Amino acid sequence: MNIDKAVSKDDHKRKMPLVEALNAGFTGVSIKVKVGKDGSLKCGNKDFEDLYLKPLQNRISENNGWVYAGRPDEFYLIVEVNGDSLLALKGLQKIIENNNTILSSITDGKRQKRPIKLVLSGDIPRTQMLNESNRFYTLSESIQKIDTRFDGNSISISAMNFDKLFNWDGTQNMPNMQYHSFISYLKNARKAGRSTFIMNVPENTNAWGIMLEAGADFLEIENFEAFAVFWKNRKPY
Repeated sequence: MNIDKAVSKDDHKRKMPLVEALNAGFTGVSIKVKVGKDGSLKCGNKDFEDLYLKPLQNRISENNGWVYAGRPDEFYLIVEVNGDSLLALKGLQKIIENNNTILSSITDGKRQKRPIKLVLSGDIPRTQMLNESNRFYTLSESIQKIDTRFDGNSISISAMNFDKLFNWDGTQNMPNMQYHSFISYLKNARKAGRSTFIMNVPENTNAWGIMLEAGADFLEIENFEAFAVFWKNRKPY
């Protein structure tokens, strides 16, 4: 099943986060990593590259250059970095050297689409990274703090932590003032050339339908099974 609006939530709580997301047909995984003293990026006690990029390399080789056979779309790795930002950059540079043939890139403002889109946030040297002319990643920002100095090639995602901004539980209609505020956030992000990534959403079909109809690009999903049923029975947006 091709579920191009869903990103897997809470990778650290899953036994096989990548496999589960791929089996569900999701378009990406939301990941939290910690920076080791040597600059390595860790998901718990496992190495980020071993857990995600190496198996994706193998899958891409098997599927004629893409993560999903017959589906030439980028698969999103939305990574929140926690730790020393300069050490994180050191670790990222090593990862990029090993995986630059599968990572989408931006060179002198021109984008090259490849099977994996690496999107970074958290403890990273943002200014330094945004000033690089050749990058194999893009950045994420808060939807409340859109930096219009940079286009969507540099900052590709505006992320909204839904339950920090709204108290709607997903039942019935979203209260009118909250709905119009939600729409306004989406429009501002789209105007700046960003995709919108909505985190911590109510886990029910009513909420998912309203958010997607409003124009949200990606929803962070915890209940894979319920979302798969919703997606199969959804109306087109």
